[in-house]
Amino acid sequence: MSWTAEEWIDEFCRDNGIDWLSLTDAERVQVARRVPCRIRCWRVGGPVDVSLGHRCPECGRVELDG
Repeated sequence: MSWTAEEWIDEFCRDNGIDWLSLTDAERVQVARRVPCRIRCWRVGGPVDVSLGHRCPECGRVELDG
């Protein structure tokens, strides 16, 4: 399945009991930065070709989410 960042965030919030609408702007940024880089890297604003367990070539974060 190919996820969008919005779908990933919706699922993350549902799984963690987070109400997106009650979050502050800063909290929303924190959640959005958790989106896996293969879906949307926060640094470049689009997907990056990176495998699980490897570093994103753009932002350096290790891709851990499966």
